[in-house]
Amino acid sequence: MTQYKKGEIILNEGEVCECMRYIEKGMTRQFYFKYDKDVTEHIGYEGGMIICLESYLKQKPTRIMIEALEPTVLWEIKKERQKDVQKK
Repeated sequence: MTQYKKGEIILNEGEVCECMRYIEKGMTRQFYFKYDKDVTEHIGYEGGMIICLESYLKQKPTRIMIEALEPTVLWEIKKERQKDVQKK
């Protein structure tokens, strides 16, 4: 379990998304910059999941950022752990 403050960046541009995140409490947004303006791609709510799918699957740096829109509690499922669960 990881807690984030309002406005805190959960995943930054250029990082590799190494886990899926379950939102226990709070709200997040996924966004990117285009022509010096931020563009919101997705809003995540309590009970939902957030992931930068392309980065997660390809294990390459992302251009997407994830930000906590309010105090947020996330459970992170690392890619290696997710593979172990699938095998069972």
